[in-house]
Amino acid sequence: MPDALSKTVPIWSAVMNKSLFPEKPASHHVQFPPRLLGASEKSQIQSRIDGFVAAFKGLGLDLEALKRRMGKPVRLEWATREYPLPECTNDMEYHLIVLCSASKRVRGAEMSEGGYIQGAGDDSEGWAYGLTPDIFWKEKDILLSTGEESLPGLIEGLLQKQRQAVSTEQATVISPTKNVFIGKSESLNDPAISFDLIIDCHGDPDSSQGTRLNLGCGTGKLGSRNLRKVLDRVEEFIPNHLNKDSSQSLLVACDTGKDLSVGTALMILCSFFNDDGKLSFTSKSPI
Repeated sequence: MPDALSKTVPIWSAVMNKSLFPEKPASHHVQFPPRLLGASEKSQIQSRIDGFVAAFKGLGLDLEALKRRMGKPVRLEWATREYPLPECTNDMEYHLIVLCSASKRVRGAEMSEGGYIQGAGDDSEGWAYGLTPDIFWKEKDILLSTGEESLPGLIEGLLQKQRQAVSTEQATVISPTKNVFIGKSESLNDPAISFDLIIDCHGDPDSSQGTRLNLGCGTGKLGSRNLRKVLDRVEEFIPNHLNKDSSQSLLVACDTGKDLSVGTALMILCSFFNDDGKLSFTSKSPI
């Protein structure tokens, strides 16, 4: 079972339950999948929950608003090859979240005497040939009726078709600002979309000039690692331009408009804007 389902989600569930529902102590313990983790590891995780709760509360979030939205604590169940799908009932005390995984323990593999656990299949860049959820649902009939050996060629054709299509999507403004937008990289070629400043997460860094900053990041998880190494360039680019004219429009673009552009825009908002969406160059912690 992936760590995300056996540790990360249980930890976050315990933190949220304890932070938002202090009056319900029965929900404060970490819920672990049965017969998976050792007693020592469980104890170590449980001992850190209070620290995580303190850090969470220190973020200054509106906990009462979060509590109203959640309504009640979270209870976890697991459905894997080892654990059958649990019966789902209308539990008035908890929100039931079922953590599903198709992972299988493989003994004696990967040079490990105890074997290893295959991932949850969420690293789509490793097996999807570039296929995205949007394309899958749009073309699901032909994809599901095509033999496995023919799928790579079909997917490449569908991707090429999408790349050739004229994009009509507009960039999305990031509230509460009025001038920070995110969008797809392909929108940069649309003459109908014009911005004063552009940050292209995938563009060639050597082609950066003036009001355009290219970060040269890859895609997927590799791109996210690349991004961490070049955020200092964004940190320099923003004040150099917006300090002169804070009304300039800024587009942050990546291949999907939902990945690296979101992370970059979040960094910009946290570093250079206040809670009202106004530009603020007060001293903040470095990235």
